[in-house]
Amino acid sequence: MEFHDVGEIRVNTTHLLNLPDGVCVKSSERPINGSKHLRWAFHLTRNGNLFRTDLWVSSTDSVSKAVGMVEVGPVVPNQRAFNVQFGQSHSLKTINDEFLGRLGVNGYVKVDVTFTGYEEELKRSQKLAGFTINDFIKNSNHNSSDARVVVGNHTLEVHRHVLCIVSPVFNAAFTHDTKEAKTGTIIIKDFDFTTVKNVIDSCYGRECAAESLADYINMLRFADKYDIRSLTQSLEPFINDDITLESFCAIANYAWDLDKTDLKSKCAKFYKDNVAQVTFCPEFVNMNPATIVDIIRLGGSADNQK
Repeated sequence: MEFHDVGEIRVNTTHLLNLPDGVCVKSSERPINGSKHLRWAFHLTRNGNLFRTDLWVSSTDSVSKAVGMVEVGPVVPNQRAFNVQFGQSHSLKTINDEFLGRLGVNGYVKVDVTFTGYEEELKRSQKLAGFTINDFIKNSNHNSSDARVVVGNHTLEVHRHVLCIVSPVFNAAFTHDTKEAKTGTIIIKDFDFTTVKNVIDSCYGRECAAESLADYINMLRFADKYDIRSLTQSLEPFINDDITLESFCAIANYAWDLDKTDLKSKCAKFYKDNVAQVTFCPEFVNMNPATIVDIIRLGGSADNQK
């Protein structure tokens, strides 16, 4: 099995020159479609008058090889092919070194890559996969849906007992003298249909369509409101390990809105380590002022604790 993708970072020479040696600029993490939750990205690290391009994958247990092309420009355009093997404990591989002067004011670095060697993970996950509630429901002729979740003009057919198991909030709605218990209908107005369907599919053990960070955060917000703890425990590690310049503001908003103490600390540390780049991001400037102040405060506290 193989997967092809293209990632790009827009960055100018001055930006990289102002970075301390060893500090990197990271692309957004992208899913390796067809794999089991694998992601990839690339990092740009300054080294004197040069900058290095490193290819990153989230797990080296399954992705064994990556081939492709690094394109740099536009002042002095250049392309360089790469062919790397990932070792058991090395998730980062250098694929290019270039002079900073190649970038100029409107610089870019583009990575065109094809990954191979992750068939074993799919086989392993399929072999170890257990039964889900959905497996039993699909093969059941005596247990049809007895409730529905309504979001706008969309309806999802569900089973009361399933929702009662996964959420104490749904359990209260269906087991007391409520309109929901009498009609078998849960009406949801503060989440979009895609988010609700992704959550319901996940609770049933079906594959959900969530791909982006925004999708996962929306699911986590839903899980928090309806106290779906298993879903929260399953999804939060993805964003805990996914703080980048592109994802920082979305993750920080989630952490502060839901008062996630550990995640706040991680965001504060990331801010402290990347203050020059984060501070002038439009998304950061437009965040809730109280959140911005608290991020700066926590970042300063982390610095004083050294």
